[in-house]
Amino acid sequence: LDEKGFSSGTITIYVSLFKKMCRIAFERGLCKNLLFAHYRVGTPKVTTPKSLSMSDFIKIRDVELPEDKPRLSVSRDLFLFACYAGTAFIDTVSITKANVKVLEDGDKWLVYNRKKTGTLARVKLLPEALELMARYEDGARDTLFPLLSTNRVRIDLITICKLAETSKTYS
Repeated sequence: LDEKGFSSGTITIYVSLFKKMCRIAFERGLCKNLLFAHYRVGTPKVTTPKSLSMSDFIKIRDVELPEDKPRLSVSRDLFLFACYAGTAFIDTVSITKANVKVLEDGDKWLVYNRKKTGTLARVKLLPEALELMARYEDGARDTLFPLLSTNRVRIDLITICKLAETSKTYS
């Protein structure tokens, strides 16, 4: 898998799932031996996070995306909102209209509990973030943005970075 370009984290997930399937097959009597019982999955190596340069941010924000692939625009907007609001992807797609609070001075804030830690987060929304939210207003949906999977957005961001000719791939 490493030769195919998968990261160590992806390999760890695949091997762990395969081990689990083998264990379930053994428990259900589908195989005679408990395969990989003594095989330990290593922990993925820690990598340095990629920082987004201002020039790459502008390229991603301004790149013309193909009109026949509207999902790319949604993925880019989710990425941009996360940048403007400083939210994690899982929080961006989980935030609801109820999480948007208007203060007495008229400023809008996001107030929500982070999915990863459960801690309360308060973020003043920038005009750019408000513009993105307005683009996706939908009375039928509770969340601020359409729900796309993490993997789908990662794949889309790789495509967007290639189109924008960024110095790095951000996904």
